[in-house]
Amino acid sequence: MGEGCGGAAVNTRSEWNSETRSRSVGAVRIASFVAGVIAILVGAVWILQGSGVLPGSFMTGQTQWLVIGILVAGLGLGLTFNGLRSPAKP
Repeated sequence: MGEGCGGAAVNTRSEWNSETRSRSVGAVRIASFVAGVIAILVGAVWILQGSGVLPGSFMTGQTQWLVIGILVAGLGLGLTFNGLRSPAKP
């Protein structure tokens, strides 16, 4: 078993699953990091607009946008840390 046409070794199902899972986890961690950084930046802008520091928008001086910005930036921090953490050992 383990040999296909021409005598080449064929990956077993567990080897394929492990390799695919490793790539998939890596892609999810990168996506989490990127989404987290974007959320932090968007949240920071909304915090500045909501607090009145960054003028020129309907959001300027609106406490609602300050609170939403804090929540989005907090979510972004969580996503970023998730993307940076070490992968779990199997």
